[in-house]
Amino acid sequence: MNPILPSPWVWLPDAQEFSRELIRECPIGHPLHGISCQVLARREGCDDFLFRIDDGSGWLSVVHLTWHIETSLEFPHAVFFSSLSDFLARRAWPDSNNEKADAKTSAVHSQIWILEDDPVRQKEFIRVCDELGMPLALWNDATEMLFALEALSPAVRIISLDHDLYGPKGHDPGTGRDISQALALRAPQCPVILHTSNGDGRRRMQGDLEGSGWTVHHVPPFGEDWIGTDWRLVVRDILASHSGGEGLSVEEGK
Repeated sequence: MNPILPSPWVWLPDAQEFSRELIRECPIGHPLHGISCQVLARREGCDDFLFRIDDGSGWLSVVHLTWHIETSLEFPHAVFFSSLSDFLARRAWPDSNNEKADAKTSAVHSQIWILEDDPVRQKEFIRVCDELGMPLALWNDATEMLFALEALSPAVRIISLDHDLYGPKGHDPGTGRDISQALALRAPQCPVILHTSNGDGRRRMQGDLEGSGWTVHHVPPFGEDWIGTDWRLVVRDILASHSGGEGLSVEEGK
């Protein structure tokens, strides 16, 4: 028996026309292009669908279908989850007050907060944090992360931010600068990693944070495995250097 889904999500038994639509929409190079997926559920009132990736990995993806054959790799927009329990804990793109409150509650228990909209990077961040034994909260939307900042707890040991974000068509997800400006209004709590290739955006974010006393690290997102190597190394250095709260690492201010 399937578990009860949080409203407005509903199970979709025997509705594989949406799986066929996903195949139709995904362009070559999209993370889900050519991959067999089975639709499991839908968020009522919009075009967000939960799919199981049928490769034996157990991974799920929430996809915002566009009902068009896409040419941009940004669409259809997808968010990945390592399991059904991961989906239930993190939930994609919450838009009701109750869903936002639930997402905020879940984030309280996470030790790494990440802002990243690229689905391939999301999967890699989840994998690396799982290997490190660090519960994470992951957002692809700065406006949703801003809401969660109200619940920023001492348990959070690292915040990692991208700058440029892309959401479903017609939706503005903001930028990482929205988060750096909000953090700058708070007392420094933990190191912040900036993992953006946008040089101007990174310098503005770094200025916001360092001007308010936050420790900042820069991990350029270059190379095929930068999350599993460079980002992971900085995270391990941070964890080795502090037992929580604000502190320094060997790459401070880089």
